[in-house]
Amino acid sequence: AARSRNVTVPNLGGSVGLTYRVEDFKVSFGYRADFFFGAIDGGIDAAKKENRAFYGPYASISFGLGD
Repeated sequence: AARSRNVTVPNLGGSVGLTYRVEDFKVSFGYRADFFFGAIDGGIDAAKKENRAFYGPYASISFGLGD
C-alpha cells in the first residue's frame, strides 16, 4: 500500500468519574479511555495501519480565581 503524510484518524473516547466541589475548590477523579483507529504506520517496506489506545485513571485539582 502507498504511504501518505496526511491521514484522517477516527477517534473514540470517553470517561467516567466523580467530582467533589466546595466553593471554588474542585477535585475530580475517574477513568478515561481514548482509541485512535489507523493512527500509526507500523510497516517497514509497505504501509501498515495500526490502532493506538490510551487509557487509565485520572485525577485533577482545580481552584477558581475571581467571580
